[in-house]
Amino acid sequence: MAIDGFKRITAYVAELGVELEQYAAAGKLDKISPVVCFCLQTCAGTYAWYARENGSEEHLRGLAGLRRALDAISPKWEAAGKHEAVDTWTMC
Repeated sequence: MAIDGFKRITAYVAELGVELEQYAAAGKLDKISPVVCFCLQTCAGTYAWYARENGSEEHLRGLAGLRRALDAISPKWEAAGKHEAVDTWTMC
């Protein structure tokens, strides 16, 4: 039950990432909090873990979307462009 809730939350955050990518494209980076960056990075790590555990294409696509969102907000928050931790999860 807890895992299902965890999966739902990460899916919601991944959807948020798509919206943030569009928001950033509209030049509204000044409204994005560093807390959002942390949420996206945490969710990307979770997706990387899921992908590593089961090789799911769905999770790999979600991870790619989250990376795009992080890259989109990296002009505002430099830490968003740092993928080292997430990359480590996918390479294990």
